[in-house]
Amino acid sequence: MRVEQDTTMEAAEESHWADLKLSLQRFWEGEPIGQVGQFTGVVLTVWKLKAGELTLSKGNCVEHAQAGDWIVCHPGKRHQAFSDSARLLSLHLQVECPAGAARWVGNPVVVFEHDAELDRLLHRLRRTSLLKHLSQQGRLHPEGELTTLEDILELKECLTAFFRRLVQLLRPLGMRYEVASMQDARVRESYRRLNQVDLRDGFSREQLAQTVGVSASQLDRLWMRELEQTPKRFWNWRRLQAACALLQEDRQAKEVAYETGFDHLSQFSLWFRANMGESPSAFRTRQRGITP
Repeated sequence: MRVEQDTTMEAAEESHWADLKLSLQRFWEGEPIGQVGQFTGVVLTVWKLKAGELTLSKGNCVEHAQAGDWIVCHPGKRHQAFSDSARLLSLHLQVECPAGAARWVGNPVVVFEHDAELDRLLHRLRRTSLLKHLSQQGRLHPEGELTTLEDILELKECLTAFFRRLVQLLRPLGMRYEVASMQDARVRESYRRLNQVDLRDGFSREQLAQTVGVSASQLDRLWMRELEQTPKRFWNWRRLQAACALLQEDRQAKEVAYETGFDHLSQFSLWFRANMGESPSAFRTRQRGITP
């Protein structure tokens, strides 16, 4: 009986990673885009500092980096201050595992020195056909680019190898990507439902709670206990990730507003500025590597 139980638990744990998705949202080499100030990242930020210095703070964590260092930062608000001479190689990695409600935990900012294996994998990634083409065209965002099957498979293979090594380095430094326990069936079911709702259909806190037989306030408490966030906050984060990804693809703000469930462009613009600290147009311009 004990063996059967352990086998079932192991199978359940493995199933959490069945829908793991890893994508490269941005690849940039040169001067920092946003030299000094507060910025909000919706994906994992990975920098290789080629020259200059950087001071990065997130919450109560403050880290200093110099040329040759790697810097990795959780999604969310951060304050960065690059020196005038700074140059870097920047990767924005979107890591998603909806079935397991996986999230980044532990130290929000990690700095570490040269790692020969990670540098080798970075060099291999830079030389993929798709990234070389984007570099020649002055473009930053691989997602949404028209490409061949062979080129996208090459990119995904190299990106997966790079990310695997990165995770190995981050774990002993206190940064981990983990699935949530979600031991309460009501949390699991409401999370599953909320994660599958089309953003254009909107979110009702009360209706979601009714589907699992609890009040809205009770569901908030259950989510906070197991996921450290409320359903509303999770929904807002889904919207924000989608909006940023669409704007990076150079979609018009009106179209992005519709795709993320807003009735009016003005509502979307106010919401986006409140969450990101800048307008949709300013974000799109900055992400293209052009100073607004």
